Amino acid sequence: MQAGTPNSGEEFRPPPGWVWHADTAGFRVSVPATWLTSRDGTVACFQDPATGRAFSVAEGGAVDPLERLRTAREAAAGAGSLPGYDEIRLAAGDGGAEWELRWQTPHGPWLRARQQILGANRWTLGWITRDEDWAGAAADWELVRKSFRPPR
Repeated sequence: MQAGTPNSGEEFRPPPGWVWHADTAGFRVSVPATWLTSRDGTVACFQDPATGRAFSVAEGGAVDPLERLRTAREAAAGAGSLPGYDEIRLAAGDGGAEWELRWQTPHGPWLRARQQILGANRWTLGWITRDEDWAGAAADWELVRKSFRPPR
């Protein structure tokens, strides 16, 4: 995984302090240069060490996007990993699907997350912040989402 320059013809220009990440899975995305990068199996993870904001990218699959998110919801609920679960949205749209939720961590703070499965290529973009940081983090989410480029 490495930072890189945009591909020729790329229209998205990262703001100052952001870099392009060229992933071994073939996708590209722009993230703040200070964010830590790791991998959990086939999921690429990016996290701001200062705020805890996190972004993830997972490869898609042939399963219907809405069904995939429903399955993820049921698995998390069944494992008891979403105490105080508050579903904000679970819906299909633009050929993909989106799941937005809140839950309370064992040590107190509420977290808020979004999983968005993109239409044709079925890649899943994930976003998580503390609930009270959700509005403040919205601009960062929009930037990483708009900069995501699946493999060609």
